[in-house]
Parts: sequence; C-alpha cells; structure tokens
Amino acid sequence: RQAFESFMAVDPGDDEEEEEEEDPWENEDWKMTAVPAGDARVPSSEDEEDGDEDEAGFLSSDQCFFITGIKAAYQSVHPSLQMSRNLQIIYSDCCEMFVGNLMTLQSNTGVSILNAESVVKALPAVLPSEFVSYAVKEVEKGKDKDQGDVEFFSPLSSFLEKHYGDSITLESDGIMALALLLEYITMEIMELSGNSARDQ
Repeated sequence: RQAFESFMAVDPGDDEEEEEEEDPWENEDWKMTAVPAGDARVPSSEDEEDGDEDEAGFLSSDQCFFITGIKAAYQSVHPSLQMSRNLQIIYSDCCEMFVGNLMTLQSNTGVSILNAESVVKALPAVLPSEFVSYAVKEVEKGKDKDQGDVEFFSPLSSFLEKHYGDSITLESDGIMALALLLEYITMEIMELSGNSARDQ
C-alpha cells in the first residue's frame, strides 16, 4: 500500500524536463558574444571583481544612457548584423565623452543656456571641419521632428539633467539639436563599422 501511494503521488510530468534556452551571458565566452536581437540587457564586466568571470553582470539604466539610441542606429543601417557587448560599451562611453566635451566647451565660453544655437556654434570645436557642414544640415533637417522619433532624445535628456541640470539651463531645442547630432554621428560610424565587419 505504501509503495502504491508513493507511486500515485508522483507527478508524471516530473520526469519530463523542459529544455531551457541557454543564456548567452552565462558562459566564459560572454565577452565575445553578439547581443541577441530583442535582448535589452547591457552586459558588464563588473562581476569580475567578485571573482565570477564566467558570467556577465549587467549595467543599470543610469549607467548606459545611450545604448538604446546606439542599437537603433545600428539596426537601421545594418538590420542583419548584431552588436557585440564591447562595441555597445565602448561607443556608449564615446557618446558620454563627446557630450561631456561639448558641455565643457559651453561652460568655458560662458554659455548659460543650452539651445540649438549654442550647439551649432560649438560644432567647429568638437568635430573635424569636413563634418561640420553635414552635421549642421542634419540638425536643421530634423529640428521639427517629434521628440519620440529621435531615439537619442530621451536618454540624452536624462543624462544632461543628471550631470548638468544644476549648472546650465537645458532647453528642449538644444537637447534636440544635440540628440540629432549624436544620431548623425552614430549612423555614420555604425555604417562604416558594420561594413568593415561584413567584409571580414
């Protein structure tokens, strides 16, 4: 009787193990893994400090403001390719440095309000001369876009508010101009990098 009750208590489904999809970030090669389509997580090497090098950690949203814009730009020019974790992090850092340099320039020249005019005036100091005229055209062409149509606008707004909100007045047309500038530069770089990766 005891054996029979034990048998009846067993769920037949217990013997059938469901196959779980392998998480690309849970293996020692995660640093070289291309970010899967639709995966919004941004892997980080922070866990290495804890001695766990075989699994990725993840950045929080306030540590990677520009990733969504970068991904959108890359997908628009190379929809069939994926971005590696390293490219995401490196280019996000580049965006932060670029914005930081431009904002420092604004401060050093006595600009107290970030608007479209001040952004355009700063371009010759932060871009190679051959890119300035193209960048100005992109800013002018996109100035009437809705904020929601420019992927960089929302994260850039959050980034500026966090780091510069107390030191300079941030006007929406200035944020839009800078977002359009980031979008233009990112599209150019992502197109070239994607072409290089595809040729290899």
